[in-house]
Amino acid sequence: MNNVLRTTCASLLVAGAVPLAAEAAITPLDSALFTKKFEMNGGPANLFGSDEETDEWTIAAGGNYTASQGSGQLNYATSGALGSALYWDSDTFGSVVSHATGATFEISVRVNSSSDSDMTKNRAIQIVLGDEHALTALTIGTDKAIMGNAEFATGDNTDGYHVFRVARDANTDFYSLYRDGVNLANDLGTIGGPLDDLYFGDGTGGWNGDVSVDYFRWTAGGYSPVPEPAGLALLIPAIGALCRRRK
Repeated sequence: MNNVLRTTCASLLVAGAVPLAAEAAITPLDSALFTKKFEMNGGPANLFGSDEETDEWTIAAGGNYTASQGSGQLNYATSGALGSALYWDSDTFGSVVSHATGATFEISVRVNSSSDSDMTKNRAIQIVLGDEHALTALTIGTDKAIMGNAEFATGDNTDGYHVFRVARDANTDFYSLYRDGVNLANDLGTIGGPLDDLYFGDGTGGWNGDVSVDYFRWTAGGYSPVPEPAGLALLIPAIGALCRRRK
């Protein structure tokens, strides 16, 4: 086994993680290290956390809605005629993220209920991520996630907080999707663009949602979740076997 391969195998065994070539985002990073973190654990309603964060968002609203922030969560609900809007639009996203940097967002969210004109979807919250070149949208329902024309059965999203992550690596138009650290899909294409923006909430017609957000975090760069310890234990023997075969 040559020195390059020996060094690579040793590094992977120590790190306990293998970048997956098929993924748009191949570098694991804990969202606690993201550049922008909004923990929903204080501050007035519709404002996020500490004073330096209160100018981060523009709140757009129309129709019937309620919103409050407290006990560590942002809670909101839209109601009445389908299409009531309430969403939080980042004021700083374009100054941090570009197509050349890539982008990742992660949201910890509980869907309480949905009123949807298409009851097969039960949509409740949408997050839109775009730059000057690419655009995608993640819609989370009571038991599924939707990106573009792709739908993914997720299991129950009403039984507690679940963590969704969308990541796009630098200079690509493809996204990866994760729920609770599990990779649901890679190489998901754009749905339009350009739209240099990031926003979350109920910003589209056809459905209303009652949602509780535990945190919302985003950063430049494309990052996969950090593997759980149990997952690392399964990866390490496989890495060892690969290295032995290359001797």
